[in-house]
Amino acid sequence: MVSNIQTIGALGSSDHQAIICNVHAKIFICGDNKQFLPAFKKADFNGMREEIASYSWDEFLESKNASESWDSIVNIINELSEKHIPKRSLKKNTKPVWLTRKALREVRKKHNLWISSNIKIMNMIENATKVSCIQQSYELK
Repeated sequence: MVSNIQTIGALGSSDHQAIICNVHAKIFICGDNKQFLPAFKKADFNGMREEIASYSWDEFLESKNASESWDSIVNIINELSEKHIPKRSLKKNTKPVWLTRKALREVRKKHNLWISSNIKIMNMIENATKVSCIQQSYELK
């Protein structure tokens, strides 16, 4: 676990000691945690309808009770949806949880005001510089 523990002296004028050590640990890197959702816009609903129509439901559900029939129907629908509805991966959300749409709008507004105020200040400095350069050129003549 831990080996070669050494103290290297006090931290400034503190009574605490700084230490150096070797830590032996295994690092596990988790795989990709992508989530997938059905992409209903790209689904082949006509293909699903055709396959559902091709089942002979009377023969399929004839020897089953209500619960078994329901489970069979759900399984068929799940298989068809897996087959005919492609999956899309969720975008990884990089913004913090607290950064709501309203808060983001306010941050952008603040940023734009800062930029516009800096542009105004830069324009004022530029104009003042031009004026002083023009005055200097007249004084030299």
